[in-house]
Amino acid sequence: MIKNVDTSDGFHHDQTGEERDVGTENEHPSVYGHYSYVGADGVTYYVEYLADKNGFQPAGEHLPKSAGVSRVGQLGIPSAAIASLAGGGLG
Repeated sequence: MIKNVDTSDGFHHDQTGEERDVGTENEHPSVYGHYSYVGADGVTYYVEYLADKNGFQPAGEHLPKSAGVSRVGQLGIPSAAIASLAGGGLG
């Protein structure tokens, strides 16, 4: 699954997702993506992320360290939400 979005206000989003460890008890969705946007200050911000069994893991020069991998366990998102990002829906 690949999704790409561009809007007239400068927002850009690409993501791809797939099921990992298919056919095992550890099967899980994995979504990788990045997005960029122009902030109110005129600066273009870029965020890269991975959402998988370890939670949502963002990376970007403007993000505080606390938003990164060190808090993955606390930032975990439900597998249904990850599936929705990967195109699987919530239901």
